[in-house]
Amino acid sequence: MASTDRFPGLRFAKTLAAILSLIPISCASTGGTHPDDTDAFGITDTVVAGDTGDSTETTDATSTTETADAGLVVDAGYQFDTPDMGEISDAPDTGDTVDTPDAGDTADAPPPTRSCNGMPELCDRPLDQIAFVTTHNAMANQDDSFLVPNQYSSVTRQLQAGVRAFMLDTWYDNTQDPPPSDDVYLCHGVCVFGMRLLSGTLADIRAFLLDNPDDFVVIIFESYVSAAHTLASFDQAGVTEMLLNPLPGQPLPTLAQAIDGGKRMLVLTDSGGGGFPGYLSVWDWAFETHWSNKVPDDLSCATNRGSDENPFFILNHFLTDPTALPELAAQINENPFFMDRAMACWQERDHIPNFVTIDFFEIGDVLDVVSQLNLAVAPIRR
Repeated sequence: MASTDRFPGLRFAKTLAAILSLIPISCASTGGTHPDDTDAFGITDTVVAGDTGDSTETTDATSTTETADAGLVVDAGYQFDTPDMGEISDAPDTGDTVDTPDAGDTADAPPPTRSCNGMPELCDRPLDQIAFVTTHNAMANQDDSFLVPNQYSSVTRQLQAGVRAFMLDTWYDNTQDPPPSDDVYLCHGVCVFGMRLLSGTLADIRAFLLDNPDDFVVIIFESYVSAAHTLASFDQAGVTEMLLNPLPGQPLPTLAQAIDGGKRMLVLTDSGGGGFPGYLSVWDWAFETHWSNKVPDDLSCATNRGSDENPFFILNHFLTDPTALPELAAQINENPFFMDRAMACWQERDHIPNFVTIDFFEIGDVLDVVSQLNLAVAPIRR
């Protein structure tokens, strides 16, 4: 036999071979115990003495184990347990317990809270008890290259920022006389200052609503075109079926009811109201404060047009001298002035301001004011 001192690898290989030779007869699990004497199979444990340089073999009836390095214990009776896949609890404990969720428990989890127009509190509230950020002359904006704009951002960007109601002026193309077509444009009086097809803006609103299924928008038209031509623009944009058509004298739906019914838009107009379903006469449905104000002291809560018995309250909160200017907006769009006026008009008119209408909504605190109005604890008439 070759000396294992000269070939330590051979010594290890022989020892390992001796251990592995015992596997075929190890048929029962011992749980990893080491019997002190001969086990049921007649195999004796062998403790290997220190290595003296001479190879010593210990032989019994069934196996041969070669002497190895001092201190190495070879348990000839040790048996390797094959894990029972049905007994997962026998697996070693790592100290950390990770619970695997039971698929059957997911039904017990509370559903996520729904938000309508960005607030959970609004879903179950009737439309006439909700405040909306409203942009005055929303179409006249810097993004769309209008001269003398009332807003910086396009209607799409206004929507993305939280605006949910829009005052829009509709005209035929008055850059020519007579207008070359019946197409309806958004212009601020004179289309040479800027113009955009109504159908294009309506299509942008539709795209936003499709991407945001729990949102609802309002349009208030100052109209210089026919209802029939307006309807053609709504049809072209694919939004006609989205129009809410409430019945006079009947309770208005909650925001969630309107949304879930697929009626995602309320449309009011100062001309041609009733020309098609969902095209409502604004002064049959709303009242407003005065809109012609040059300085902050001109702002009041007195009713201008419409009866204060109507469901919706338009709070005009902008200055014009002689046009809209960022500097004018900065005078009144910030708190505490803004919030104080909104609350004072709520109390005076006994109605939450529904359409809080401003120029340059990006300036000041309108988003916060409208949010606070929607959360305010105050008497609500309806």
